[in-house]
Amino acid sequence: MESGKPLEKISPFLQKYADTLPAGERNLLLRQFQYSPLEDHPTEGFVDDPLDEETNLVLPGIYRKYSSRILVLVSEHCPVLCRYCTRKRITWNNHNRTATPESLRSFLFQMPEIYEVIFSGGDPLMKPTTTLREFSQAALTSPSVHTLRIHSRVPTTLPGRFKEDLFRFFSETAEKTNTFLVLHINNASEISPEAADIFRRLKSSGVHLLSQSVFLKGVNDNLPALKNLILTLLQAGVRPYYLHQLDRIFGSAHFEQSDKTGCDLMKELAKIFAPHSLPFFVRDSATGKKPVQC
Repeated sequence: MESGKPLEKISPFLQKYADTLPAGERNLLLRQFQYSPLEDHPTEGFVDDPLDEETNLVLPGIYRKYSSRILVLVSEHCPVLCRYCTRKRITWNNHNRTATPESLRSFLFQMPEIYEVIFSGGDPLMKPTTTLREFSQAALTSPSVHTLRIHSRVPTTLPGRFKEDLFRFFSETAEKTNTFLVLHINNASEISPEAADIFRRLKSSGVHLLSQSVFLKGVNDNLPALKNLILTLLQAGVRPYYLHQLDRIFGSAHFEQSDKTGCDLMKELAKIFAPHSLPFFVRDSATGKKPVQC
């Protein structure tokens, strides 16, 4: 796959919200989505599928990396296009690689050892709420499934998507099973007042909120940025869960920061926050997430 130089996508809400921020915060926020000529420099080790996800594809849109859980591509679309997206091969080319509720239901019927279903993409919340409900019902048809996890950037990049029907979907799902919303948030500036309101409503309805962040040079690779990110997440009722070392996707080498820098920052953060408030510093791989060795 070649660099997506002309390809940029930032939701109208995020662009408007970014314009209200001080210049420094605005630049940190938008840097994640704006093209840089540095993307065009080939870098050894940076490839189309750094996690070798396709080796874990069991059905169109259904990936099984772990024995007890599966990841389901519900949508190939996102409100934004992150320049370091692990699934550029899908989201940047509008490849329809998604699963269907029927294929999910059929697969789970044959796999009673699976207890957790993860909805991902793209961004699953880009689908209509009726479609989300169909996927949820398909997952929960299996008596062994007791945890549903949904990964999304929508609350911070397209909060207007959260109408009453979507809140109702989350509330109903949380009544039926353990429901987690995993948010992709890399910088405190991403949490707008609108996003904070969404988090409060979801938390009050029984949804568990977690955050996954990517360790990005020039975005959050310093102590003030990470400290502010963790504080803002905690104040918003979101548990900082993972700080990911960058997946080595093509065109993203300029975002990569060293393991040592990350480890040094984690040691400093441990002097400020209790262990349960700190994210795990991890690197993903074809066989799963592993702690970065510090």
